Amino acid sequence: MVSIYRSGLVALALAACLMTEVVAQIDRVRHRDWVSGAQKNVLSDNSLLVEYFGESSASNWSGAHLRIGFIPRFGCAPLFSVHIGLGNRKLSDLNWFRAEVDGSPIDFPVLVDDNIDHAAIYLNVNLQRRIAMRIKVDGGTRFRLRDKAGNLYSFSLIGSRAALAAAERACRVHDPRHAG
Repeated sequence: MVSIYRSGLVALALAACLMTEVVAQIDRVRHRDWVSGAQKNVLSDNSLLVEYFGESSASNWSGAHLRIGFIPRFGCAPLFSVHIGLGNRKLSDLNWFRAEVDGSPIDFPVLVDDNIDHAAIYLNVNLQRRIAMRIKVDGGTRFRLRDKAGNLYSFSLIGSRAALAAAERACRVHDPRHAG
């Protein structure tokens, strides 16, 4: 049985394909190696999707970002994604990852949403496992992913706790009447 939260993650990935315009990215605040902020997207049906997020760039790979988002429409549950510029990489290399936090391996099944020049890779697990992953990130110092081709993406987690707490807090107090 697929949980409603896993279905929400699939819907989020599909919504990314349907976005017609990014309206605004607001309130970017630096937290050591992370930033927190909000992004508003107008979907093809003209509805507004607001995501509050914490994000960090890969220290060793230009154009790769680790993002943990909180979307009011999905109950402010953590949604993990990695955004990678495709360059000369094959999309099939991004369908499988080995992940670790501070050297401890983590199961990281993914859902890939490809765009013209980049791919968004979503952690495709149930809510309980996403919360457990959030706890590992909050307590860690380094997050690493290795794709099928052997490429390593390394992200600092210094500042992630503050960035994610700010993003989640903003999501929880979100007032849709003032979102636009």
